[in-house]
Amino acid sequence: RAVHACQANSTLDLAEKAKAHGFALVCADANVHWDIPESKKGQEGICDEEASKDHLYVSSLLDYIKSHDNFDPEQIFFVGHSEGAAFTTWASFCFASQIRGFAASGYGLKLHGAAVTQSHCDKLADLDYDCKAGEDDGVTVSGGYGSCADCEYSPLKPWKAKNVVGEDLRICLFNGREDYFRPSTWALESELHAVRMPFKSIEFEGIHQVPAGFGDLVRSCLMDIEVE
Repeated sequence: RAVHACQANSTLDLAEKAKAHGFALVCADANVHWDIPESKKGQEGICDEEASKDHLYVSSLLDYIKSHDNFDPEQIFFVGHSEGAAFTTWASFCFASQIRGFAASGYGLKLHGAAVTQSHCDKLADLDYDCKAGEDDGVTVSGGYGSCADCEYSPLKPWKAKNVVGEDLRICLFNGREDYFRPSTWALESELHAVRMPFKSIEFEGIHQVPAGFGDLVRSCLMDIEVE
């Protein structure tokens, strides 16, 4: 959970690195689980207040940051891992015009129905996933998330998003080579390519976890990425 991961004595280095580089670290956390939308055909209303009970939480947090002069509203970045990565992806695209970019680790997109292409399944052919084009990508998510009858891209299908300074939203993706959810990050990368959205992808040896030195990796990736 973010509250524990962001503490100064955490095995992660987020608090230490944020302090060293002059960033304020805001550790937002869900009430048990994030209310992450499932994108259905056409994804109409995917960013509406009604789409997620946590929409108000994110908008209120951004309003608070922008109301205080000691924060730079043009340097807001979202970061999340696993379920938090799914919510981060949704929040970052839906609030893109108010942030600079985001980093997601350990989760990308759950594909279902028409979103599942044969080329995606071919990429998983040598792995232990029951991927079927036009049906499901074979990646099982807790509670059956993203597998409803009309679901396609969950949390959402990316688009060409501009950030708070009018450039492309900065995106960094982290993926453990032995992570069960690794194909979901491949799916997100594919969709970002399709809409010509620049991003950086960092793979590392590991399972469902963030890489060593995560704080520095996130900072260097988000600050150095080339965008339009």
